[in-house]
Amino acid sequence: MRLTLFTLAVAITFGTAVQAQQATAPSSRTRLTVERTVEEGVDLLLVTAVDGGGQPLEGVVIGAYVKRLFGELVIGRETTFDDGTAYIALPKDLPPSKSGRLSILVRVIQPQDRAGTQTQIEVAGVPLAGADEPPFPHRALWASHSPFLLTTTVTVLLGGVWLTYAFVLYQVRCIRKGI
Repeated sequence: MRLTLFTLAVAITFGTAVQAQQATAPSSRTRLTVERTVEEGVDLLLVTAVDGGGQPLEGVVIGAYVKRLFGELVIGRETTFDDGTAYIALPKDLPPSKSGRLSILVRVIQPQDRAGTQTQIEVAGVPLAGADEPPFPHRALWASHSPFLLTTTVTVLLGGVWLTYAFVLYQVRCIRKGI
């Protein structure tokens, strides 16, 4: 009850009507269902768009996106047929996440009164060949078997620096003794 009184108090304070906000919501809801299918060797998303009464929606523009680190990558955009279905091809060279899954977001783009309706599915991705192997063997000083020439080069350079420090200290000692 407190939330309702608070909403009413805000509405009176700012001169807005609470019922006006509820009236702007669309009266019919759009539902999207997504399935992954394979037809003629092509990996597809079968998207079905229906209204609140279960009737198929024709001519609705559907967009499919893959969630990535810095946003959404567009993978397809199709218009629904008279039975409310649309087929969107999945690219074969799309690398999955570390868990091996692709997070696909399907959204209604047009018409504007139904835009924004979306659903999300997780599908198994196709791992790229050689993705687990590094492009070259791990070569570093901190590796378990560091390369001999790399270790020798670093040792000689650091040894030269420390020998220079030792020579300077020896010269300072000779100056103090007066040799």
